[in-house]
Amino acid sequence: MLEADTTKVKLRTGGVELEYEGSESFLRSDLPKFVETILSLRNPIIGGAANKLKEANREFTLTLGTMSDIIDSTKSDLDSLSEMGEMESLRLQMAMDRLSKLMAALSNILKKMAETSDEIIKNMK
Repeated sequence: MLEADTTKVKLRTGGVELEYEGSESFLRSDLPKFVETILSLRNPIIGGAANKLKEANREFTLTLGTMSDIIDSTKSDLDSLSEMGEMESLRLQMAMDRLSKLMAALSNILKKMAETSDEIIKNMK
């Protein structure tokens, strides 16, 4: 082979790397078929892997969406419980205030009754 007839080619596509040194006629006639064959063998593998990745991504997205919905629902429930807790706390405070006023009124009544009783006894003497 003469130097003029020798051609060097380096081809890289995706994960396939091809390095050729030889006649130009091979490059013109057989190399395109060879590359096409290699790529056709690779595509089902890559296509299958890509489909699996797409499916996994879809499932992950659905799971992520479901988790997000659960978190939002839980936050909403917590907020409503917090509001109910605040309302119950306010009601309890009001009830305690009423009870305190009732106890003060009863105490005043008993005190007045005792004072009245003491005055009646003092007047009888």
